[in-house]
Amino acid sequence: MFTKKRRRGRGWPNRNAEKNARSADTGFSAADRAILLWLYSHGKSALARDIAHHAGKTGEEAVDRLLHLGFIERYGRNRCRLTGGKFWAGDFSRADKGFGFVKVKGRTEDIFIPARKTAGAWHGDTVLFVLNKGGEGEIIGVIARRRTELAGICRLEKRHSGSRAIFLPEDGCYPEILPLTADQPIGPEANGRMVLARLLPPPTGSSPSQVSVLLQEVLGDPDSALVQARLVVLAHELPVEFPQAAIAEAAAMPEPGNAAECPPNRADLRQIFHITIDGDDARDFDDAIAVERRGEGFRLYVSIADVGHYVRSGGALDAEARKRGTSIYFPGLVIPMLPERLSNDLCSLRPGAPRFCLTMVLDFSVTGELLGKSFCRSLITSGRRCTYAEAAAVLSSQSKETEKWRQTIALAAKLATLLRGRREEKGAINLTMAEPVFTLDTAGHVVSLAGRQAGPAHQLIEECMLAANMAVAEELTARGQAFLYRIHEVPDQEKTENFYQLARSLGLNPPPPTPSPAWFRAILCQAKGTEKEYVIENLVLRTLRQARYAPENLGHFALAAARYCHFTSPIRRYPDLLAHRVLARLFDGENKEINPQHLSEEGDWLSSRERLAITASREMNDRLRVIFMADRLGETFAASISGFSPTLIFIDIAEPPVAGAVALDTLDEYYFYDREKQRLTGELSHKILVIGDTLTVRLVEADRRRRRLNFVIEKDGERKSGQ
Repeated sequence: MFTKKRRRGRGWPNRNAEKNARSADTGFSAADRAILLWLYSHGKSALARDIAHHAGKTGEEAVDRLLHLGFIERYGRNRCRLTGGKFWAGDFSRADKGFGFVKVKGRTEDIFIPARKTAGAWHGDTVLFVLNKGGEGEIIGVIARRRTELAGICRLEKRHSGSRAIFLPEDGCYPEILPLTADQPIGPEANGRMVLARLLPPPTGSSPSQVSVLLQEVLGDPDSALVQARLVVLAHELPVEFPQAAIAEAAAMPEPGNAAECPPNRADLRQIFHITIDGDDARDFDDAIAVERRGEGFRLYVSIADVGHYVRSGGALDAEARKRGTSIYFPGLVIPMLPERLSNDLCSLRPGAPRFCLTMVLDFSVTGELLGKSFCRSLITSGRRCTYAEAAAVLSSQSKETEKWRQTIALAAKLATLLRGRREEKGAINLTMAEPVFTLDTAGHVVSLAGRQAGPAHQLIEECMLAANMAVAEELTARGQAFLYRIHEVPDQEKTENFYQLARSLGLNPPPPTPSPAWFRAILCQAKGTEKEYVIENLVLRTLRQARYAPENLGHFALAAARYCHFTSPIRRYPDLLAHRVLARLFDGENKEINPQHLSEEGDWLSSRERLAITASREMNDRLRVIFMADRLGETFAASISGFSPTLIFIDIAEPPVAGAVALDTLDEYYFYDREKQRLTGELSHKILVIGDTLTVRLVEADRRRRRLNFVIEKDGERKSGQ
């Protein structure tokens, strides 16, 4: 390879090397890429002949070429290595039009990669790339594939020579069509079905983009919610199956039993009439309440399933619960944090079944002021399982209640009204936005989509749980315990100022901004009951920060609470279980030293798991919305503008509760986008569109790959929101 003649040529490539050096799409040949990737993964210099060997027949020519271009350099007499400072590694994000960006650790700005320079990299891959003089990048190759499996729809296309099978990835970050390998016959049972396919590498010496896929599994009907849930699970790598050790640990746990004697370390509260209030389709009931009159005041019992009694620190169940961090809820499906033996049995407060709990006993005055609190391990028996609908019926009834469970609900509602009023006096922010409710048939198809707002029955339970969580946070703080607070920090000042300006543009008269929840509440009160209420609540939600878990107490802004933690849902939230353990140690007189750094890391981890669960749930809802709306193409809807981008108007529709977009290039004239004022201005008409304006729109596309609904504005469909 390295003859004297070639040395005299100082590495200049011969004509064949010149010919093979550049592929149709990029500046590197397949041999170039193989050498550069191998040297990067090798991590050190190597003999020239070994380097060439990894690039096949044209390896020697590729080495000469890369030496000449300065991508590799000689190191010693017969060795070569990558030239320092030429190469970068990072994670690639692919846009739906083929181009993408690489995020490099330590760099604040992402590197743009043109579509023709992606070298077959997929969304999420870790890649090796070089920078050109203009600051754009060119990918050399893939260091590590993030995904080797893709979900998509299989289609059989008829052709003159027979038929061919194609694969349509359902994720918009991947090419619209990929060929299924010709080596695998595809039967009619896969046609039109959602399938899993494995990515096959391109043939040796071919373009990196020449990939095909191998069908792995037929998942089923693309319109089924269960199939869509499987796709969300795969996309976010959510744990579904429990390890055998965790299942065995749960299965070995005994029932509390019906013994006449209560364990000596527990208060026997079976004579206290508890009820649970949950949705019609709820399967786990981990919180129960009881309310009694104490003079003119109230005594509230909040009993929470003693999950910590069963899930001991360091066990297989504990490790899996921490890994999951939270339960995840999809329409028609739950991915629980704990196995069913616990979540639906031992820790489920079913009527008539004795259950171990941690109970908070809170005494309130006639005005709702907290007078005293105590905590204990307990044994309770729920007297009745109530639904929100049943509770709502009791609250709307004018007749005097005689049944014990009805009396409990009526009394709890009086206390909840007082507690809510006291919170609102402090400035607590209460949003009333509806949540989407999907109704599925037996095949998992969406048959209806409606919005549901929290009613008085929901608020009743919410106030009881908030009171319990605050009481626990106050107690643990007063006792000097280290634990995870649920913190909600003061909103960003710039976002607050933007919200203030938008509220004014909507015709409200807000006072000058102050960093207090009472200021936000004052604006919400101005908008309440008007057609601006939904828009204002949306804007408030965008302005507020996301709550998180941390060992440092920074207060809870939206609740206007000085101290707050999560305690009342240990079946589905791991931070609640950690708080249970801290309280249990106080019962036992233990004062365990906790590493502050470890607790901070726990808070970060559990906050990230919560965000993942929220992202997965939103994606699932978006998928089902698009599927449901696909049958309503061509229909018109009343919409309100929720935001803008340089190319889109974002809209919300109340009925059914969906969001979508209108492309600016579909409007009747050119509109200028003002990012600072968040408005559009027509070039000819000078018409102004702002957030909150209402429109009549027509659905023109339900884009499953991008999970987006695209609309156009109907002629004469622009109308103001009453500014």
